[in-house]
Amino acid sequence: MTGSVATAGARSPRSGSRAHLLSCVLLAETTLFVWLAARDVGIATSVRSLLQTTSHSQHDNSQALFRHDPPLGSVLPRGPAWQEIRNGVPSGRRGHLLVPIGDCAGCIKADLKRWESLCAGSGLAMVLLTTAPEGAARDFLVKNRLRSAIVSDRTGAMSRHLNAVWPGRPYLYSPTWRLLWRPRHVIVDDPWQDQQFARVLEGSPK
Repeated sequence: MTGSVATAGARSPRSGSRAHLLSCVLLAETTLFVWLAARDVGIATSVRSLLQTTSHSQHDNSQALFRHDPPLGSVLPRGPAWQEIRNGVPSGRRGHLLVPIGDCAGCIKADLKRWESLCAGSGLAMVLLTTAPEGAARDFLVKNRLRSAIVSDRTGAMSRHLNAVWPGRPYLYSPTWRLLWRPRHVIVDDPWQDQQFARVLEGSPK
């Protein structure tokens, strides 16, 4: 065993040299390719075409998620969740930020506490929509130190209508509950980082 360890140790410098040599070769090939691409119209065109195809494919895939979004200006579907909203949700002076959160057990990347504070400062009422039982919904509010209204959507009908493709996807509604905005980006769904949201909010009644 000692001999094998010694042999392995003896090979280590050569292995490191081969790895370093391979890295140098790859770097040289990459540099040569970039140099050729900058001077060869055919190569440059092929590279641009490949990058554009990849970008378009990613764009198409993300847009497919939003294919079933409710149209702007539409109202919420009538049902138990809507009745609860009508009867028990405080009205926001400038509207409502409706946030489906699923069953309260999934991972939500949204900073709901921050959103709640920003809504209060913007004249909006944040309303959470959950498919969880009442007890789990209460626990969620306590755990996250939230004071917002939370509405039960046990059948998931309203969440499906909203096309809530991820927990925490927000929807801006007018004071009369007409849809004004919903995020169309998977990576950034924070309303206060979206220029369209800012424009819509700026145009709403003060």
